Amino acid sequence: MAIRTETRRGPDSSMHPHNKGTEAGLSELRDSLTTLPYLVPRLVALVVRHPSEKLTVLQLVRAGAFSMGLRLLVPVTVTTLAGAWADAPLWRWAIIAVLLAAGDVYFLRRQGANAPIDDLTAVIGALEREADVRRVVSYTRRWFRMRVNAPVAVVMVLLILAVATIADPHGPASIHVGSAAMPVALLYEFCEIFFALFFTALCLRLESRYPHRLSWQSPADTPVIRRALGGWGDMAVVSGVTVTIFMVLVMVLAAPGTTTFLIVLVAAMTLSGYLATIVSDIGVRSSVRTIVRRHKEDTLERLQRRIDDFGPRIGDLTPTESERLQGLLRTFAAVRDAPASPGRSETIGHAVTALAVPGMGFFLAVLAEVYAERLLSQVLH
Repeated sequence: MAIRTETRRGPDSSMHPHNKGTEAGLSELRDSLTTLPYLVPRLVALVVRHPSEKLTVLQLVRAGAFSMGLRLLVPVTVTTLAGAWADAPLWRWAIIAVLLAAGDVYFLRRQGANAPIDDLTAVIGALEREADVRRVVSYTRRWFRMRVNAPVAVVMVLLILAVATIADPHGPASIHVGSAAMPVALLYEFCEIFFALFFTALCLRLESRYPHRLSWQSPADTPVIRRALGGWGDMAVVSGVTVTIFMVLVMVLAAPGTTTFLIVLVAAMTLSGYLATIVSDIGVRSSVRTIVRRHKEDTLERLQRRIDDFGPRIGDLTPTESERLQGLLRTFAAVRDAPASPGRSETIGHAVTALAVPGMGFFLAVLAEVYAERLLSQVLH
């Protein structure tokens, strides 16, 4: 005999369609997250009138050329003001500008395909009340903005440069003035990326205060929970790879003789990347556990009330009622023993690997190049 154990969040509640208000809120949230509060990508997007539509080759070429011009603007301007064109490493600047422009064009093409955004916002779509969706949307609109992101990125840049300069006060002076300005711009973009990691964790922390529509028997196994963690994992790995790319670009700009400055600069970038990824990972998983625990406690409370209804006449139950009670007790035990969070994935391991393995490889390669040039100079002289 089937045992009725449904609550107002039944077994299929995680699949319930959203009302129009919730759908509108989710659409607005995706638009807010897609319009990233990053300086250069935001400026590049200005040359494309409708980034959500399929872009033409001409639009992509225009966006790439504009991105290259923006990346070259800082070193060219500084070099012009300093009058130091004689020994300017133009090829290095051009290579870096081309690589970054290619990245901007790639992400611009994917901007209309919101699969990663859909995964990250999956849990938000499971919120029970439309008012809670609106609160999360309002929070995103207020804080996921350039006016918040830019000051945070500037502070991080100043801290990283201060640490590297203290370790090697003569390091910046030994780099070409244009090549010294370009890493500052790269560091700013580097620091902007991790603002998104922290913001994702803070946004999910806010969301964990509200009830969700999850699977009633094992909420941790609800598809939206796994989708959200999968989206977060992808975001962490991409951020780790991005850290490596920016480290390589900074190394390309560093000149021989700046070994100490280079080591400290790369170490500070690596540490910042680890810190942002690990802290955000802990925050996301803690919020997911809170969401799952809240749902479990609510389900157990409802089951307990139904079990307690049999208490006053426990000795006079009919066979049918006794079977129903046993079924409720088994269900209660199953819900109680269900995992409090999805199984520990390799999200943070992937991100750490993306940071450590290629980063250390390029780091050692650059050090080998620096010391090889010093050794060759000693031999020739």
